[in-house]
Order: sequence, then C-alpha cells, then structure tokens
Amino acid sequence: MTDPAELIRHLETKYAGCQTYQDEGSVHFEESVISFKTTFIRSGYFKFQWTVRRIPDATILERNVIWSDGIGAHVEYDGQPRQRVVSLALAIAKASGLTLGAVHHVPALLMPEIAGESWTLLRGAYDFAPDSTDGSNYHIVRTTENSRTELWISKIDIALCKLFKSSTGLTPPQREALYELAEREPEIRKSLNHQKYEGSNRSVTEITYHEVLFDHKLAPP
Repeated sequence: MTDPAELIRHLETKYAGCQTYQDEGSVHFEESVISFKTTFIRSGYFKFQWTVRRIPDATILERNVIWSDGIGAHVEYDGQPRQRVVSLALAIAKASGLTLGAVHHVPALLMPEIAGESWTLLRGAYDFAPDSTDGSNYHIVRTTENSRTELWISKIDIALCKLFKSSTGLTPPQREALYELAEREPEIRKSLNHQKYEGSNRSVTEITYHEVLFDHKLAPP
C-alpha cells in the first residue's frame, strides 16, 4: 500500500464493518499504567474495563468499567455504586480523560456515530514513516504546528496496534473552557490528574493494543 489516505480508509472500513471485536491493551503515564480490555458485539453490546496500577509494585489503584447492552448505558467507577447514564457516547466522553483517550479511539472506529467533533485522530494528512516498509506494521505520521501523531497498523489484518500522540498542549481559551467544564463534571475534573506532561505544557500519550481479534464468535455475558 503506497497511499496513507487509502490505508486510513481501509482501517475505518475494517472497524466499522466488523461484527465483533475484542482487544487488550495498555497506556503508560508517569508512575502508573492503565490496562484495559474492550469487548464489542455489533448487535448491541459494548464493554470497556480498565485497571490503574502503580509502577513498579503493580499495586492496583482503581478498577473501572463502562458498558452498554443496547438498551441502556452504565458506568461503575472504583469505590462508587453502579450508575445508569444517558448514553454510551456520554459515558465514553466522560471516561476519555481518565484513560488518556484509550476508551475513545477504538470505539469511535467501531461506532462512528459516537466519535463526536472532538475526535480528530484520523483527520488531516498522514505520511508514511521511513520505517513503514519494514516489519509487520505500517507506520504513518501526522505533524501539525503543535502536535505529532503516529499510528502503527498491522499489515496482516489492518488492526490498530499502537498510537503515539505528542502535543504542546491547549491554547489558553481551550484550557479555560476545559477547566470550566471540569468544575461541573467530577469525572473530567479527576481526569486532569491523569495527564502526563513533559516540560510545562507538553502532553504525551502512548497506547498499545494487544490480542486484537475481529469477527470471532462472541456472546453477551
């Protein structure tokens, strides 16, 4: 494949068209690691569960889960009672900061209707990285004035294997709007403590996906 735009179209088609999907993955930040698992059945079931552990002793700091059975959406944060929420899209949006985006990227591919205007992972022009012809993954890069995004996509099954994002941060108006929203939403306020910064205003996120399976037989629990 020689065109990054074509590769992205294949990626979108693969995820939006699969009937079932599951993965396991991890996000590293500061002195903790988030381990997550996604289960999706297009007939109406979705579940994303994640555990936060401290490095290096692997002490579990919290366990969380959001899910939908096609009728209602639910959240269960560590130490809090289970709650029903208005929609799965809202549950994902509120958990996005807590998981450094891990809860958002793949579900937005599986269910484009919940992506929202704030989801920009596949927007803009990507280029192949110099090492993209080597190994088992395509490696594409998008660079803007204040950010860099890199995706590693399997050459075998067009699965998203790894995502790296580096940004110089929010503009002052964006930051002000975020903190105003955080005052109203406890989950978003909590997520601000889960950001990883290099320097005073540079955020870095690296998400790795393991055990990715498409269209394997799954049944809702």
